[in-house]
Amino acid sequence: MMRSMYFGTKRKMRWVKVDAPGRAQTSNGFSERLDFTNGGVAIRESVNGHQEYTLTWNSMTREQARQVTDYAYGIYGSDPIYFVDPIAADQNLLNPAWSAPGITAKDGVPLAGNKRPKIVYNSDMSLDYPYEMARYDLTTTDKSRSFYIPIPPGHTAVIGVHGDILSTLGVQVQPTMAGIVSGAATIVPVSPVSTRERFSHAFASAGDQSGIEISLEIGNGYSTIAGMMVQVLPSGIVPTDGVGYGIGGYGEDPYGGGFAIPSLGGFILGQGASGCTIEGKPRAVPYHLTNRHDRVGLAIKLTETEDFQ
Repeated sequence: MMRSMYFGTKRKMRWVKVDAPGRAQTSNGFSERLDFTNGGVAIRESVNGHQEYTLTWNSMTREQARQVTDYAYGIYGSDPIYFVDPIAADQNLLNPAWSAPGITAKDGVPLAGNKRPKIVYNSDMSLDYPYEMARYDLTTTDKSRSFYIPIPPGHTAVIGVHGDILSTLGVQVQPTMAGIVSGAATIVPVSPVSTRERFSHAFASAGDQSGIEISLEIGNGYSTIAGMMVQVLPSGIVPTDGVGYGIGGYGEDPYGGGFAIPSLGGFILGQGASGCTIEGKPRAVPYHLTNRHDRVGLAIKLTETEDFQ
């Protein structure tokens, strides 16, 4: 496992010590149980949910702790907190609703426009793409929400979009630097669900505070999307083949240097989160070691909020 993770706001990202194994991580949504007088029961639940993380560090230096706690006190602004989770980086850093837009046709927040997309059924399940795809019929006056992913220095983000290949609109990827547009946007077209090529485009980091904003392409047309996947990997390493089961992981580049070939495999549901809020204040436990107070334990709670505002 990586010893550091990229953490912070769009304006100030930094490497921090990775949290301890065994973190508490949950996906929470609406749930209601109804008990009937006839002895039956019904359960109503939201399909979508938000992510919550309790990150703990059993032992770190005071300097390492400060690199995390600064954000809880707004030292680098009140913007949401983002992090490249080592658990999800080689899987799919999108959250579930962005990775499987069919969720937004039910109760997730629509990715674009002012109404829910239509559900279109996927007739080819051979690579495990969702059965319910989302068809977004859009015009030039519609607006799209966006999903931000930071790209650490020395890393590359790879993205793929799969669904109905007849879609006339795709997905826009806009490079940013410290949250500001940097360079031209790229339109990623929709690939068929039958292709084993997971990723079609790569975006290398331009340095500190580099990232990408992902959104639906706006125009007069439609896009039908079954699944989207984004991985962030060290540059020069390509995703490995996970045939049929969506298995991620790092692999050697057989051609040497750079993003050389697309990975092959099936769909991976999103395991990341949009911008988070540090809920409450950090909990620190100073340790006394050999007459020096130079080690602390730390815990913070991150709750995904950005995608629901």
